[in-house]
Amino acid sequence: MATFYLDNDVPVALAAELRGLGHSADHTRDLGGQRACDALQLVTAVSRMAILLTHNGRDFKLLQDAWFLWPVAWQTTARHFGILVLPQRRLPLDTWAQEIDTFVQQRAAGLENRLHHWRSDGRWEPYQTPGSQA
Repeated sequence: MATFYLDNDVPVALAAELRGLGHSADHTRDLGGQRACDALQLVTAVSRMAILLTHNGRDFKLLQDAWFLWPVAWQTTARHFGILVLPQRRLPLDTWAQEIDTFVQQRAAGLENRLHHWRSDGRWEPYQTPGSQA
Protein backbone atom coordinates (compact mmCIF):
# COMPACT_ATOMS: atom_id res chain seq x y z
CA MET A 1 0.00 0.00 0.00
CA ALA A 2 1.01 3.63 -0.48
CA THR A 3 1.69 6.51 1.90
CA PHE A 4 -0.01 9.83 1.09
CA TYR A 5 0.31 13.37 2.38
CA LEU A 6 -2.61 15.66 1.51
CA ASP A 7 -2.09 19.38 0.94
CA ASN A 8 -4.38 21.86 2.66
CA ASP A 9 -6.53 22.37 -0.44
CA VAL A 10 -7.51 18.68 -0.64
CA PRO A 11 -10.57 17.63 1.40
CA VAL A 12 -9.69 16.08 4.75
CA ALA A 13 -12.24 13.32 4.11
CA LEU A 14 -10.11 11.98 1.25
CA ALA A 15 -7.49 10.89 3.78
CA ALA A 16 -10.09 8.78 5.58
CA GLU A 17 -11.23 7.25 2.27
CA LEU A 18 -7.64 6.32 1.40
CA ARG A 19 -7.07 4.84 4.87
CA GLY A 20 -10.25 2.80 4.35
CA LEU A 21 -8.57 1.27 1.30
CA GLY A 22 -5.55 0.28 3.38
CA HIS A 23 -3.26 3.20 2.61
CA SER A 24 -1.48 5.45 5.05
CA ALA A 25 -2.81 8.99 4.61
CA ASP A 26 -2.23 12.15 6.61
CA HIS A 27 -3.70 15.54 5.90
CA THR A 28 -1.65 18.65 6.62
CA ARG A 29 -4.35 19.67 9.13
CA ASP A 30 -3.76 16.42 11.05
CA LEU A 31 -0.16 17.56 11.53
CA GLY A 32 -0.88 21.24 12.24
CA GLY A 33 0.60 22.36 8.92
CA GLN A 34 -2.41 24.05 7.36
CA ARG A 35 -0.55 27.38 7.17
CA ALA A 36 2.65 25.90 5.75
CA CYS A 37 3.81 27.23 2.39
CA ASP A 38 3.85 24.92 -0.63
CA ALA A 39 7.61 24.39 -0.43
CA LEU A 40 7.27 23.23 3.18
CA GLN A 41 4.35 20.98 2.21
CA LEU A 42 6.63 19.29 -0.32
CA VAL A 43 9.44 18.95 2.22
CA THR A 44 6.98 17.41 4.68
CA ALA A 45 5.79 14.89 2.11
CA VAL A 46 9.39 13.99 1.24
CA SER A 47 10.36 13.59 4.91
CA ARG A 48 7.38 11.26 5.39
CA MET A 49 8.26 9.37 2.17
CA ALA A 50 4.71 10.12 1.02
CA ILE A 51 3.01 10.88 -2.26
CA LEU A 52 1.79 14.47 -2.17
CA LEU A 53 -1.84 15.08 -3.17
CA THR A 54 -2.78 18.66 -4.08
CA HIS A 55 -5.13 20.70 -6.24
CA ASN A 56 -2.47 23.41 -6.60
CA GLY A 57 -0.94 22.35 -9.91
CA ARG A 58 0.59 25.68 -10.92
CA ASP A 59 2.72 26.11 -7.80
CA PHE A 60 3.70 22.46 -7.55
CA LYS A 61 4.73 22.38 -11.21
CA LEU A 62 7.10 25.22 -10.37
CA LEU A 63 8.40 23.31 -7.35
CA GLN A 64 8.75 20.16 -9.47
CA ASP A 65 10.86 22.06 -12.00
CA ALA A 66 13.02 23.47 -9.21
CA TRP A 67 13.40 20.00 -7.66
CA PHE A 68 15.15 18.76 -10.79
CA LEU A 69 16.90 21.90 -12.01
CA TRP A 70 18.47 23.11 -8.78
CA PRO A 71 20.67 20.10 -8.03
CA VAL A 72 22.30 20.60 -11.43
CA ALA A 73 23.13 24.19 -10.49
CA TRP A 74 24.32 23.11 -7.05
CA GLN A 75 26.99 20.92 -8.60
CA THR A 76 28.88 24.11 -9.40
CA THR A 77 27.66 26.43 -6.65
CA ALA A 78 25.50 26.00 -3.56
CA ARG A 79 24.27 29.56 -3.58
CA HIS A 80 22.38 32.16 -5.48
CA PHE A 81 23.44 35.76 -5.57
CA GLY A 82 20.29 37.36 -4.27
CA ILE A 83 16.71 37.99 -5.34
CA LEU A 84 15.12 41.43 -5.31
CA VAL A 85 11.35 41.54 -5.75
CA LEU A 86 9.96 44.73 -7.25
CA PRO A 87 6.27 45.58 -6.89
CA GLN A 88 4.00 45.75 -9.92
CA ARG A 89 3.35 49.45 -9.44
CA ARG A 90 5.15 51.68 -11.85
CA LEU A 91 8.01 53.90 -10.80
CA PRO A 92 10.30 55.74 -13.16
CA LEU A 93 13.09 53.43 -14.29
CA ASP A 94 15.77 55.85 -13.15
CA THR A 95 14.23 55.79 -9.65
CA TRP A 96 14.25 51.99 -9.60
CA ALA A 97 17.80 51.88 -10.87
CA GLN A 98 18.93 54.29 -8.14
CA GLU A 99 17.11 52.39 -5.37
CA ILE A 100 18.55 49.08 -6.55
CA ASP A 101 22.06 50.52 -6.93
CA THR A 102 22.02 52.05 -3.44
CA PHE A 103 20.71 48.89 -1.83
CA VAL A 104 23.18 46.60 -3.58
CA GLN A 105 26.11 48.84 -2.71
CA GLN A 106 25.08 48.96 0.95
CA ARG A 107 24.44 45.20 1.18
CA ALA A 108 26.93 43.75 -1.30
CA ALA A 109 28.05 40.97 1.04
CA GLY A 110 24.58 40.35 2.49
CA LEU A 111 22.59 39.44 -0.60
CA GLU A 112 23.84 35.91 -1.22
CA ASN A 113 21.08 33.30 -0.76
CA ARG A 114 18.62 35.98 0.36
CA LEU A 115 15.44 37.48 -1.03
CA HIS A 116 14.42 41.07 -0.35
CA HIS A 117 11.21 42.76 -1.44
CA TRP A 118 10.32 46.43 -1.79
CA ARG A 119 7.81 47.56 0.81
CA SER A 120 5.07 50.09 0.19
CA ASP A 121 6.80 52.46 2.65
CA GLY A 122 9.82 52.69 0.34
CA ARG A 123 12.37 50.34 1.85
CA TRP A 124 13.73 46.87 1.26
CA GLU A 125 12.67 44.08 3.61
CA PRO A 126 14.34 40.67 3.90
CA TYR A 127 12.18 37.60 3.41
CA GLN A 128 12.39 34.99 6.14
CA THR A 129 12.43 31.55 4.57
CA PRO A 130 10.32 29.10 6.61
CA GLY A 131 12.59 27.02 8.82
CA SER A 132 15.64 29.26 8.33
CA GLN A 133 17.60 31.00 11.03
CA ALA A 134 18.79 33.87 8.81
